[in-house]
Amino acid sequence: MGSFAESIKKVLTGSMKSFRDFPAVIACAVIFMLVTFVRIQLDWQDQEQYNFLLNTLQWSFAFGALFSLMIISGARSRIGTRGAFIGANIISILVSVLVFVGLYLVGFRTYEYGDLIRKDISSLAVTRLIVGMLISYLLFVVFTALASEEGNLPKALFLNHKAFFTALLYGLVILAGVSGVAGAFQALLYQDMTSKVYMYIATISAFIAFTIYVGYFPELRKGLKDSYDIEKSKQPRFIEILFGYIMVPIMIGLTLVLLLWTGRTLIDGTQVDFVQLSSIAAVYTIAGIWLHMMVSEHDSKLAGVYKRFYPIAALIILAFEARALIARLSESGLKDSEYWFVLLWILSVSGAILIITLKSKAYMIIVGIICAIALVSVLPLTGYYSLPVKSQARRLEKLLVAEGMFVDNTIVPASKEPSRKVREEITDAAEFLAYNTDGKLPAWFNEEITDSEAFRNVFGFDKTWHVDDSIIEDIEYKSMNLYLLPAYIDIREYDIAIDLGQRIEKGQEVVELETEFGTYKILLKGSYGEDIPSFEIHLNDELIVQADMIEFIERLISKYDFANTYSEKVPVDDMSMVVESDRIKVLLVFSSIEIYSSSEKEDFNYFVNLESIYIQEKDK
Repeated sequence: MGSFAESIKKVLTGSMKSFRDFPAVIACAVIFMLVTFVRIQLDWQDQEQYNFLLNTLQWSFAFGALFSLMIISGARSRIGTRGAFIGANIISILVSVLVFVGLYLVGFRTYEYGDLIRKDISSLAVTRLIVGMLISYLLFVVFTALASEEGNLPKALFLNHKAFFTALLYGLVILAGVSGVAGAFQALLYQDMTSKVYMYIATISAFIAFTIYVGYFPELRKGLKDSYDIEKSKQPRFIEILFGYIMVPIMIGLTLVLLLWTGRTLIDGTQVDFVQLSSIAAVYTIAGIWLHMMVSEHDSKLAGVYKRFYPIAALIILAFEARALIARLSESGLKDSEYWFVLLWILSVSGAILIITLKSKAYMIIVGIICAIALVSVLPLTGYYSLPVKSQARRLEKLLVAEGMFVDNTIVPASKEPSRKVREEITDAAEFLAYNTDGKLPAWFNEEITDSEAFRNVFGFDKTWHVDDSIIEDIEYKSMNLYLLPAYIDIREYDIAIDLGQRIEKGQEVVELETEFGTYKILLKGSYGEDIPSFEIHLNDELIVQADMIEFIERLISKYDFANTYSEKVPVDDMSMVVESDRIKVLLVFSSIEIYSSSEKEDFNYFVNLESIYIQEKDK
């Protein structure tokens, strides 16, 4: 019992120590927590107009916390003077403020919110912040390692893992305990207590857990013989078993699977979906290098086999992954998945070569490569948002020029329909560019082609998607996409109008309404999927109207051309449906109705978007 109490005392003492050793880190965390309190206190309707400001504050000081952790640990472990410590804290706060100002002034995008124009942080700005936080964390681990005479990076990384899970455990215990007390208080003394109390408790628990994490580390002071607590940085026996006898066999198994895949590709040329391949490569690269660090000091035979086997096998696998990458690039050019695959491939190859040649000395260099690659991925000329866009713009321009559809930097609709392969490639490149939100698009490109009708007007043919002939042969896909034309709707006979807006949920759309007759529950089932959409109305839990949309849909199919990719804007009479009983009359108005079919299976998929409901109540 005494050792348990002593352990708790050490952890809580470390939490308080974080205020002394990392004041700027804790200051950023406090500001983040206070902003969270504001979010909890304000309902969404009240805080929506301040959403950009609150997001900017939280992202800025979340970045500031990790940046402060890095620069303060660097000042203490590499310089060691009080002036350096004070300067690092001042710089940390200044950087956090500058990041906030930068985000607020230039790092935003605009969007429509009803009749208003709102701001929010752009996805590119968020990505750059995440990269900055990643680099700050990795450098913090490096400075933690350099505080020791050994300069042992794996030991420092394990210390970070141990600090995180220790803090997480204590944070969860605090959360569960205090929430239990609050729950008892609510049940026994004050039943009207708001649920926001639990949100405050969760936020404070997370803050305390963070202080425990920060305070868990050694003093990191230059000049100490060894800043590490030997017991803290040493892997306990159960961790050695977890890494050496569970995770190592799993990684060896994955390596064997990938080696078998390389052999199979040599024998029969079998190809794997590129997205799946890139996902497996990401897991294999990151997990493989991390595990190599974690077992670097293990002396078991299995760990020894893995340390020798992994880098050599990785190079063999990476050679064949490069082959798949080259084939993909020649087929569809550089896009997002290919871009990230290239970066991971570079990291994997350099990491494997360094481990083979430098052994444990390679780890510091590998961390440096990770930081460099992360930085390159968000720079203006080499970033993930830049290179793929340039590649696809060149690809699209080349395709259009070959078909005579690009004249004087302007897209000209095709005079005759190109081959299916060309239409597929143009659709693929154009869709990628149209849905890109961060990259700079060429001046000649029309971003509105996400709409099927706009696409047809620009290119002279409908969107055409690739169908794998090795899997599906002679299957004709048909679709009918109908969209509501802006029009006058006569609703004088109806008492109630319901504009659904964003309240619809896919699969089963539910609207509840209070009237003088009671509570109506209106359901539109099967609006997304294979089931025929149906409509129900319940009054005080009594079913008073039930109808499916089969006749309505058959009428549309018979009236409009159900072709390969048919799309049209149609009048309100064709986009509305009346359901009536002796107690109620309802007018449904749809914003879009999309129907897809395969001639092989003769099945249908429906995508029905209900825009508004008009109700006429009748006397009972």
